[in-house]
Order: sequence, then structure tokens, then C-alpha cells
Amino acid sequence: MTLHEINEARLKQSAQESPAGEAKAQFAKLAADCAAAETLFQTQHYGPFNISGHCTHSCGFKKWSWSFHGDYTAWVPFTAYIGNVSALDGQFNAAFSPAQTLNQALNTLQSDVTGSIETIIQIDQTIIGAGGTVTPEQKTQLDAAFSTISQKVSESLSACTNALQSMSRFGSRTPQMIGYLKKQADNRQSAIDQDINKNRDNLLARAPCGSGTVRSRIDNFESSINNNIAALKTKFTAIDAVLRDGVRAVGQIAGVLLVMQTHLYPGISEAAEEAQSLEPTSINRQIKLTIAIEDINDLLDYAHSHLS
Repeated sequence: MTLHEINEARLKQSAQESPAGEAKAQFAKLAADCAAAETLFQTQHYGPFNISGHCTHSCGFKKWSWSFHGDYTAWVPFTAYIGNVSALDGQFNAAFSPAQTLNQALNTLQSDVTGSIETIIQIDQTIIGAGGTVTPEQKTQLDAAFSTISQKVSESLSACTNALQSMSRFGSRTPQMIGYLKKQADNRQSAIDQDINKNRDNLLARAPCGSGTVRSRIDNFESSINNNIAALKTKFTAIDAVLRDGVRAVGQIAGVLLVMQTHLYPGISEAAEEAQSLEPTSINRQIKLTIAIEDINDLLDYAHSHLS
């Protein structure tokens, strides 16, 4: 990707929300949606269920009493499951923090690099006015200015690499949470259904009468549990949609940092290094220094438009 292509892509996205803004919004919404799911869960009832009845058989001479006791509250630890997903909001903020710090520090980088280049240009103009003779003091000043550029760019590039690694680590594990809540709900529902069916079937196997009533009443509370879980799964589906958008935005942030790392920072360094290799009197040196200023401005604009 050339610098021109990078700028074209930046212009096309200028009217859209930045990847960082999108990610922040999605993970904040994720936390809010998880809170809503938790609120719903707290209103639901999973036990205890105490069902009993009796019937007569053997021409009414014998009475059979039955009971069914079930409590599935401990079988549905959705508060913990929802908390695992809700925690992604804070984890994203922590993972994005290095990129945010980097973005905020770029104004200082721009000031430092631009100031050093202006110093170089001023000294070069003095040298040109003196017929091209460079004094030892001027050489020391030029070396110091170029060294400042190299050091500041290198430090900022290192911070960019750290930010990229942070986002990449978060981005690599977060997609695994998509579908996590629905999977847990399916597992819990399956386990509860199996337990209810086993106990119901055992009870029916001993029933000399009233099997229809037994089945109906147990099925009613089983349906109540299944309806609870179905309502939660509707919430979980919406949470997955938000999480997918958040994961996509995280990938875009990582892509932005990668462009900065592999294209924009090297452009500044290369222009400054090429300028340093040229004589102070060379017009090409002035051109390279101008390119370095343009590159640092491009870096700043690109980062601010995507990481703010």
C-alpha cells in the first residue's frame, strides 16, 4: 500500500466513525446488554418446584400418592456466564489503552520532529549563505537534530508496536466469546431436560394411575424453565451481534496500527535518513526534509482520524 493509497482510504472513511470510536461504542453497548440480560435472569424462577397429587386404582380400593421435587437454581449459573462476557468491555479498554496513549502523544512527536527539521533547515540556510562551509559547531547541531528525529520516531514506533501487540492479543481471544452464552444456555437446558425427563419417567414407571396428570404437571414446569432459557437466548443472540461488531472494529484498529508501523513511521525515518546523507547545500536535502514533515503530518492525521 502506497502513501497515496493510505491517504485515499483515510479520506473515504473520514465521514464514518473511527474504528476506535466504533469499538468503544460496541463494547459499552455489550456491557449494557449484558446488564439487561442479568436483570431478566434475576426475575426468572428455576425452583424449587414441589408438585404432588394422588389417585385411586384397583376399583377405588387403593390410593396412590406421588410427589416431584426439583430445584434447578444451581444448574443455571448465568450470572457468572454473563459476567464473563460483560467483562470484555473493561478488557477492551485496557487493551486499547496503549493505542490511546500513543495517539495522544503524537502531537508531541510532531512538534519534536518538526522543530528539529526547522532547526536543520535554518542551519543549512546559514551554511549555504556562507558558501557551503560547515563549522564544527554546526555539524554538532545538525547531528543532534537528526539524532533527535531518529530517537523520537523510534520511541513512538516502539509504542505503536506495543499497542498493536496489545490489540492483537485481545483480538485473538475475543472472537471465542461469540456464541459462548448461547452454548452455555443450550448445555444448561439440555442437562435440566434430561434430569426432569429421567425423574418423570421413573415416576411414571411406578404409577398405577394418574399418569396423564403426572406427565402434564411436570411438563408444565419444564416448559416454564425452557421458556425462561429461551427468553435469555433471545438476549444472548443480540449480545452476539454486538460482540461481532466490536470484534470487527478491534480488527480494524489493529489494521490501522499495522499501517502506521509498516508504512507511515518508516516513511518519516527514511526521508530523514536520506536527508542526513546529503550535503546541506543540496536541494534534494530540502526536498527530503519537506517530505519528512509531510509524512509526520500524515501520520498524525491518520492516527487521529482512526484512533480517536
